[in-house]
Amino acid sequence: MAKIDLQPVNLGSVARGALMELFGIEIPKIAANIADTSTEAAKERRLTLELIFKPDPDRRAINVTTRASVKLAWSAMDAS
Repeated sequence: MAKIDLQPVNLGSVARGALMELFGIEIPKIAANIADTSTEAAKERRLTLELIFKPDPDRRAINVTTRASVKLAWSAMDAS
């Protein structure tokens, strides 16, 4: 197995900050859903951040795709 020389990585640098940007977009949705009194307070809310890594043919670069999905508690207003 070839030795890999990795550059320092943190969540803020992955995909040029896209992961942190997605996090910042989705967290207010969760906070608003929790604050909404027409939703069940004890229900879990879920934020899933997905990173998809696709190396180029010579394995010198990696294309990173990021996705976010949120699962919120249903509102009583949604049921009607």
